[in-house]
Amino acid sequence: MAPEPLPEPLYSLVLPERQLQSVVLLPDGDTCVVSAENGGEVHVASLSGQRVLRRLEEHTGPVNSLALADDGRLLLTASDDETIGVWDTASWEVRAVLTGHSGYIREVAASGMTAVSGGEDGTFRVWDLEDAVCRGVFDDHGMSVDHVTVSPDGLRAASSSRANKVLLWDLTGPKLERELYDSGQTVLDVPGMQLYLLAGQNRTGVGHNGAPKALAFDTTRNWLYTAADEVICWDLADGSERSRLPRRRYINAMAAHPELPLMATVSMDGVHFAALDGESAYFHPGLGSGSAATVAFLPDGRTVSGHDADYETEHCTIHVWPALTGRELRGDHHSTGVDEVAVDPTGRWAATTDNNGVAFLWDLVDAIRVATLATGEEIACAPFFTPDASRLVVPVGDHLHLVPTAGGEAVRVPAPAPDPAPDPKTDTDTDTDTDTDETPDRDDWLHIYAAGPIDDDTALVLPSSSPPEVWNLSDGTRRPLHGAAGRPSRSAPLVSDRYALITATLDEDHPLLPPKSKGGPGLFGTPALQCWDLVGGELAWTRQGPPTEERSWPYYAWAVLLRDGTVATITGYGEDSSLQILDVATGDPRREVPMPDGYCAPPTELPDGTLALVYGKEDAVHIRELPPNADRIEHRLTLPSARSVSLAPTRGLLLRLDDTGLHLHRLSTGESLASAELHDTRGELAVSPDGRTATVGDRNGDVHIFRIP
Repeated sequence: MAPEPLPEPLYSLVLPERQLQSVVLLPDGDTCVVSAENGGEVHVASLSGQRVLRRLEEHTGPVNSLALADDGRLLLTASDDETIGVWDTASWEVRAVLTGHSGYIREVAASGMTAVSGGEDGTFRVWDLEDAVCRGVFDDHGMSVDHVTVSPDGLRAASSSRANKVLLWDLTGPKLERELYDSGQTVLDVPGMQLYLLAGQNRTGVGHNGAPKALAFDTTRNWLYTAADEVICWDLADGSERSRLPRRRYINAMAAHPELPLMATVSMDGVHFAALDGESAYFHPGLGSGSAATVAFLPDGRTVSGHDADYETEHCTIHVWPALTGRELRGDHHSTGVDEVAVDPTGRWAATTDNNGVAFLWDLVDAIRVATLATGEEIACAPFFTPDASRLVVPVGDHLHLVPTAGGEAVRVPAPAPDPAPDPKTDTDTDTDTDTDETPDRDDWLHIYAAGPIDDDTALVLPSSSPPEVWNLSDGTRRPLHGAAGRPSRSAPLVSDRYALITATLDEDHPLLPPKSKGGPGLFGTPALQCWDLVGGELAWTRQGPPTEERSWPYYAWAVLLRDGTVATITGYGEDSSLQILDVATGDPRREVPMPDGYCAPPTELPDGTLALVYGKEDAVHIRELPPNADRIEHRLTLPSARSVSLAPTRGLLLRLDDTGLHLHRLSTGESLASAELHDTRGELAVSPDGRTATVGDRNGDVHIFRIP
């Protein structure tokens, strides 16, 4: 899969401001109007000329929102000074000033000669721009109305409040048409600070977890899009939820393409696109330009994104990107960077995941994507395959998703419990806030921290705050183990016959630690390696290091199972570090060898029993080796520096991912055998057990599958 270069911006416009608020684009395709967090100035700029043409200075407070009306002949500016300015875009003179809000106006939107606005006074207002009068004032939200939008035909509007409530309006009245959802959440002001917090969770099962940051009507269908950490598509015919676009964090704004079925969203990571026909679009500009605050499409399909100033830049920036073409609408790319890459034991399949909660299943023989799992939730840890490679297992929240590699529907384990039928004698709508003893406490909910296979039908699941559990992948039954478990790391458990090894941290009140005393366990706890007896169902042994106040600590940072049934781990710190070989059943040391270079990545066992240790330094990669029965670690070879290194021990190969691409070396001599150039090497590398394929998932969402000669 040859990578394609990311597009370069056609124009970039730098503005003498730091925090962008809003951008609108005039029909001429070149003029844009920008508002920022300042004293009230609005900038009118030429995109192609990359310069500011004029400044509009009517307002006495920051302008939070801009909108065009009357086919672009009018500009609306909504401000903290509680007014909306109506400007003639030909002369740039003020035609009217709309007043009535008694607080900051958060957003304004318009179509034709009808406009709507929402403000911190908790009102939604409808305006007739022909006569510059207010046609209706509504306080149904009961909380600051932060976002509004108008349908292209001017007949409908939508609004969302700070307390996570979305309403649909009939502008022919005007009147309230429907409540799309009300989360029942409240807003808490932080005393002494200009901050507010959304209190409680949305337990209704409908809508977003947090208040929407943007609203947009579909230009061709009777749909509405609302964006928070993800985009929800609503069917306005009945108010039902149609679908959720791939999850993105911290969405600041969104826009619909004028012709293609595409939705653009902007976030802290830049600009991202999702196709509205169900396939993800590959296009990811804007990284490194500061958090993206606004996005819009020009009439010809070019994209305009606005980026806030960040710690590297003094000013905010407007970028104009090339128009999208059909080739970007490919379904074999993640819509965000790849988080994890896993390869099955047979070397036939690979899995990649992203932070949108999407997992792809890949056929490494044909180098094609064969299945997609959109969980809609954050994937808890690395996915894994069952030993027979029949299923991909994706841990999410409190359950597992099983994806058959031979094709078929994914299965959730355990299956979701059906909603209980309401009891008319006890269930009423009059006291929705009452909490009872039966109400589940979030702290008691299972949260998967890591998981791994035991055999083809069972998996070991590591909850964040309770002992490990053995899960049956067929019927969803769970068998908890018993013992004083530590807080597990994100590493998958290692299973050898009847035993499972888990790297963990013991908190200061852990029962395996001595009573707390002066100089006791540090801020980050005590590192430990724990062994669990899967047959006896209990903790077999625990080995622990000293308490630490450091975030990174070598003691038991990793464990590797060796072919002779022992486990290799690391103890000590700095020059006092040692490679320790332990008996799995008892935890007793069998060998201990000093590690003169200190901490390294987990070792790889070569076919002759030699342990190869990779030390990544800033200027080079050093390979050390410990032959069988040797009492010291020796130097093997040195290679140029790399972001990631992986070994293919059965073939005597080493793969190195650096700033230029993927490089193949002979492990015995370091000889360079092959190279593949990549445009983005910030990613994850995995090599199949047979050493025949390498998979790279990069930060652009691209997945590259390479044959190893």
